[in-house]
Amino acid sequence: MEFIDLKAQYRALQGEIDANIQRILAGAHFIGGEEVAEFEEKLAAYVGRRHCVTCGNGTDALQLVYMAYGIGAGDAVFCPDMTFIASVEPACMLGAAPVFCDIEPDTYNLDPVSLEAHIQSVLAEGTLRPRAVVAVDFLGNPAKYDELDAICKKYGLLLIEDAAQGTGASYKGRKCGSFGDIATTSFFPSKPLGCYGDGGAVFTDDDEIAELLRSYKVHGKGPKGKYDNVRIGLNSRLDTLQAGVMLPKLAERAPGDRGALSRRLCGQASASRHYGRLRFRLRPILYAGEGRGAAAEYSGCHGRGEHPQPDLLSHAAACAGRLRALSRGGTSERRTLCSLQFRRSVFSLSDAGRSGRRDPHGAGGAVTNGRNDRQG
Repeated sequence: MEFIDLKAQYRALQGEIDANIQRILAGAHFIGGEEVAEFEEKLAAYVGRRHCVTCGNGTDALQLVYMAYGIGAGDAVFCPDMTFIASVEPACMLGAAPVFCDIEPDTYNLDPVSLEAHIQSVLAEGTLRPRAVVAVDFLGNPAKYDELDAICKKYGLLLIEDAAQGTGASYKGRKCGSFGDIATTSFFPSKPLGCYGDGGAVFTDDDEIAELLRSYKVHGKGPKGKYDNVRIGLNSRLDTLQAGVMLPKLAERAPGDRGALSRRLCGQASASRHYGRLRFRLRPILYAGEGRGAAAEYSGCHGRGEHPQPDLLSHAAACAGRLRALSRGGTSERRTLCSLQFRRSVFSLSDAGRSGRRDPHGAGGAVTNGRNDRQG
């Protein structure tokens, strides 16, 4: 069973995609080609952010954020207990500890009430420093960012939007990817905006953080180029071919032709395909009808959020139960889980997150403690 018909998507845009691929092959600019810069500029404008910094995948996007803000040993990262491991895996690799919070029953997103209770619990325990909140737009449902932002401001925490499943969805007139202090997304082929391999991006309005991200993603390069290595970084770049594949998909999402891609896809594949009892109805976003674009496309263009993934809810619920049980075990058990799964850290960050004022991987960092205090 094909949960998402990527073949139909390709047929709908085959002419544009093939033309871009052939042009890139002929020009042989496979790394850092002009299509990458064009894609970043257009996606930033579509989402409503000042900067879009592409990278190798959605997991790297989150790791780049954690690195840019100096999150590491002794820090607590709060997230919903129904999410993919990539939401907190990079934080664990950097020495931070995940704190799993309950979800809301209607949207499956982070529950603001549970979040604040867990923040207070961590503060009372005194073992970890609350540093960041990862809000996941689960199955295209935007989280309650007004409430989450207020909580993060109250406790001085960084708010990260994990918009891997939310591209194209809206919350009170704003696109997913534009919320929080910083946002990330994934271009995995089955995502609402997917490439033909791996890819990811970070969205920010902070010029200094954007420059730091661009440094980290290319081996910690400095102002003199990739051989001027001023910090420890990653090798995480979006290939030019992948940008060429996604540019036509992004064009179909232009404000003047909203939903065009879904209509073209539905013209090639019946929107009334049935999977018998192997279907469940994904509730649309509960915010005045906004946000259905991502959810509908994520469900393979079946309309009204009908999603042919029979085991998703039961699997996610089981995972949520296990994570919730671990979270109830207290900070010591959460940290034990983290150390067992990631016993050898990728980086040695002895000073990460202590002062929160300097880049732990090199000189000239633009890191603050939690939220970005340069913005006032």
